[in-house]
Amino acid sequence: MGKKIKKSMSILLAVIMVISFDMSSLTYVKSAQEDSNTYISEIAVSSDSDMNRAKSGLNGYNIIDVDINSGAGSGSDYVYIGYKTTTDITNAITDVVASNSSSAPEGYSMVTVKAGNGDFNKGAGGDYVYLYYKKNADSNIGLQTISVTDTSGTGSVKNISGNNIQNFNANGNARYINVTYGVHEHVWEKCIEEKQPTCVKNGYRIYKCTYCAKTKTEQIKTVKHDFGEGVIAKEATESKMV
Repeated sequence: MGKKIKKSMSILLAVIMVISFDMSSLTYVKSAQEDSNTYISEIAVSSDSDMNRAKSGLNGYNIIDVDINSGAGSGSDYVYIGYKTTTDITNAITDVVASNSSSAPEGYSMVTVKAGNGDFNKGAGGDYVYLYYKKNADSNIGLQTISVTDTSGTGSVKNISGNNIQNFNANGNARYINVTYGVHEHVWEKCIEEKQPTCVKNGYRIYKCTYCAKTKTEQIKTVKHDFGEGVIAKEATESKMV
């Protein structure tokens, strides 16, 4: 009897574990869907010889808590990056590249420098490395994730000169900045302006995307003439039809 109870309890526990696993998976998928219209609008870098000062330079940003200059030597600065997000696709970053020059490539801007000089190898020796981005308000593609890892991958940021994956810490522990982009799907739920049609002129509705500033105009076709029942303009006589 005792063995049967123990077996039943084991089966019940296994079922609970499976249900718990499935529920956590569903929660994860739901969160990903809720974030599908969130994009990165700003990237910032902060460096300092003191770790806490380097991090505090990114107050107000989502900080990626990985020292990009880790292992580069005692003379190197701590280097951290942070970011801000938006739901407005027109304000999303659309491309990120690295460069060894402090002059921005054409069409790009340097990430916001909160502390230090923007060099990701500051105090570590070797090549200067800077991070640049650009935006395109007409694009429906936006930057959605950014991370720092010690291995490179298909989403690793490349150097604009030569198009090779950039190691942001060649003199210490390898550090790669990885990014992913998402395609924005407009949601046309909110009508911000409407004009009803007449029998001679079309009307329209203007919708604004729930997640960005884009609008679209929907035409409302003209309505049919409505002549009513009519009125007698002149009475007919026996000898003459009107």
